[in-house]
Formats: sequence, structure tokens, C-alpha cells
Amino acid sequence: MGKLIIDGNQVYELDEDCMKQKEKERNQLEENKKWKEGNWSEQIYAEPHKSYENV
Repeated sequence: MGKLIIDGNQVYELDEDCMKQKEKERNQLEENKKWKEGNWSEQIYAEPHKSYENV
């Protein structure tokens, strides 16, 4: 399922499944970076918990 974006005379379709997968990959890369930096415990308390709905 996709969303249509109309910009004047141009129409774009967003692939929502692809967007969700990219967001999931981006989140995983951020988590890996935090582990490598060694400040994971600080990040747990500094950021609100993100729910993983529709997974």
C-alpha cells in the first residue's frame, strides 16, 4: 500500500512497506553505533522508549 503525494502537477507514490523497512534498518544502525561508542547505558535513560508497533 502506498501514499500519493501531489505537488502541483507532479504526483509521487510512497511505498510504505519500503519506508518502514528503511526506518527499521536506520534504528538498528543507530543502536549498533551506541553499543560501539560504549555509552549505551546513558542512552537508555536519556531517550524515551520507542515502541515497535506493526512489526
